[in-house]
Amino acid sequence: QETAFQSNRASALGGALYTNGYTTVVTTTHSYFGGNTSLDSGGGAGRADARLSIFDSTFLVNKASTAGGGLYVGADSTGDRSRVLVQSTTFDANEVTNIGSKRGGAIANGYIGSAFPFGGVLQLESVTAISNTNGIFSAANVTSTLHNTAFANGPYLNCDSAGTAVTS
Repeated sequence: QETAFQSNRASALGGALYTNGYTTVVTTTHSYFGGNTSLDSGGGAGRADARLSIFDSTFLVNKASTAGGGLYVGADSTGDRSRVLVQSTTFDANEVTNIGSKRGGAIANGYIGSAFPFGGVLQLESVTAISNTNGIFSAANVTSTLHNTAFANGPYLNCDSAGTAVTS
């Protein structure tokens, strides 16, 4: 609670915060994720097969090479369906740096090129995503639900997918 994750770097998932494991439960509240980098996915935070909740937080100027400049939601081949809840959180100026892929500058729910390519169940409540290289990306066979959420990521896409539409 009330933690600043700033200027961290990871060679795989989660530049600042990485959660993994089916029995893992992580909740962060009033946290700041700023200037973090991942050489794979999840510049600010990367999740694989864990239950993650993020409340009243800010993701600012985080970078990932593959997907999810701010947040990456991933799972292994068993297709973990644990919920990831993001509520009352802002994603601003997060970036996917790979020229060929701008998948989810703010948030990516799975991506085939990542270490954990399958996504999960993502629920966004009162989230703002502005000035990111794409807002949200949803891979095939995932669930991404938005409620009271605003995107303004021009000239990039606000919502992108590989076959699974975002539900609003």
